[in-house]
Formats: sequence, C-alpha cells, structure tokens
Amino acid sequence: MEDKYIREMLFVEEVLNREGLTTKFKGYPINRLQYIKRALEKYGELWVITAIVDGSIGYHTFTSAKTLLTNVVENTFVVCERTMACYDGDASSEIASDIFRMERLAEENPEKAKRLIEFVEKISNLPWEQASAISSLYPTLTI
Repeated sequence: MEDKYIREMLFVEEVLNREGLTTKFKGYPINRLQYIKRALEKYGELWVITAIVDGSIGYHTFTSAKTLLTNVVENTFVVCERTMACYDGDASSEIASDIFRMERLAEENPEKAKRLIEFVEKISNLPWEQASAISSLYPTLTI
C-alpha cells in the first residue's frame, strides 16, 4: 500500500511540474483553483465532471459533481460528506485530486478514460432517482 501511495505522489508532482505549478500538494499551499481552471480549458467541463464522478467512486452523480465544480470555480463555500471526510473540507483539493487521477488514467489507459466520459455523458440527463441508483452501483460497474 505504501508503494502505491508513493507512486501516486510522484505522479502528482510530475503533473504539477508539467503544468508549471508547485510540487507541494495535499496539506500544502497550492493554487488548486488555477489547476482546475486549466483542466477545464484543456479538457472541457464533461471531462472534469467525469473525473469527479469516477474519483468519488459513485458518491457524486453528474449533477452533484457539476454543482461542486461550479461552486469551487465561483469560490462559493462547498460542503459535502466526501469533501469533509476525505479532504478536510477543501473541495478544491478534492477536485484537483480527481483531475490528477483522471490524467493518469487517460495516459495509462486512454480507452477506459474514453468509456468513462461516454458513460458519464449518458447518465448526465437522468432524473435524480435513477442517477442515485446508478451512483450506488458505480463501484461494482465494469466500464
């Protein structure tokens, strides 16, 4: 487990260096908002929302991920269980982490990244009840 953590942190540093940002990440000062905005410009909103949905392992639906992203970009106070439990209340850290994971996935397995984007696009217009049901099943889905 520790080796996986070290590899993940090295990847984060590599991405930050490539983007010209600081190598400090979790728990340290970083302009995460700038990184998120760059990702939005580079990949588009659907890609970033897909990163959030996939990173949350089904916690977020398309709508809740979009709301979270919008609130962070507009610098609005955001609180949800995942943000509080996993990111100490820092939603920008949550989204940045999801973007890092998605970039890694896109680099290592571009076909899977494409399938995830297509899946999230398909579920984007579902009613709340159906979106919640799919969200509950997300960890067991094979995409």
